[in-house]
Amino acid sequence: MSLDAPLIERWGSLWIGALAANATVLIIAVANDLSLIEILMVYCCESVWIAVFGALRLIVASILGDPYQNRWLDLSRASSVFASIAIILVASSTYLWIPGVAFGSVLYAEHVLNASHSQIDDLQHLWLVVGTSAVFFANHGWNFLVRFLALGEFRFARVGDLVLFPLKRSLALLLSIGGGLALIVLMPVVANTIVFVLIVIALKLMLDLRLYRDPGVAPGSSESID
Repeated sequence: MSLDAPLIERWGSLWIGALAANATVLIIAVANDLSLIEILMVYCCESVWIAVFGALRLIVASILGDPYQNRWLDLSRASSVFASIAIILVASSTYLWIPGVAFGSVLYAEHVLNASHSQIDDLQHLWLVVGTSAVFFANHGWNFLVRFLALGEFRFARVGDLVLFPLKRSLALLLSIGGGLALIVLMPVVANTIVFVLIVIALKLMLDLRLYRDPGVAPGSSESID
C-alpha cells in the first residue's frame, strides 16, 4: 500500500486498529469489572505512550527523512538528530503537564469520592490498569510501523507537524478524561456502571476517529501525522 493509495485504503487499517483497541479495552473492563476511575487511569497511561511515539517519530524522521527541509537551512543528519533531541527536551516541559493534570485530576476525584462514601470503586487493579494501557501502546506502535515507516511518511514529515500532533492527540484524550470526571461528579451513584464506562470509551473512540479523518501526509505536504 503506497501513499498514493485511496484514503479508504490507507486509513482503513488505522480505523480498524482504533476500533479494535477501544473494543479490547471495553472487553477487559467488563471481564475484570474495572471502574470508571480505572478506565480514566488507562487513558492517562495512553498519554504517556503518545509522548513516547511522538518523540520516536521525530528521531526516526531526523535519521531517515528530512523534517527540517527548507529554503534557508540545510542540516546534516547528525545536526538534525541533535536538533530533534533539543526540541524533545524543550517540548517535554510543555507536554508533560497533560498527563500530569490528567493523573492528578483522576486521583483527586478518587480521593474526594471515596471520602464522601460514593459507590465509585477505588484503584483496585493498578497493574491491570497499566496492562490494559498496553493495548493502546500496541495500537500506537502499529500506526508507527505501518503508517510512518511502511508507508514512508517519515520521508515527508515536517518538524512542526511531528511536534504538534502528539499535543493535539493528548488534548483530545484530556477531553475524554474530563468527560468521564464530569460524569463521576454529576452522577456518582451510577457513574460506575458499564453504561457509563461505555459512554466514555465511545467518546474516546469518536475523538480518535475524528483525528484519523485528517488527510495523511502526501509527497511534498506537511499535513498531520499520527
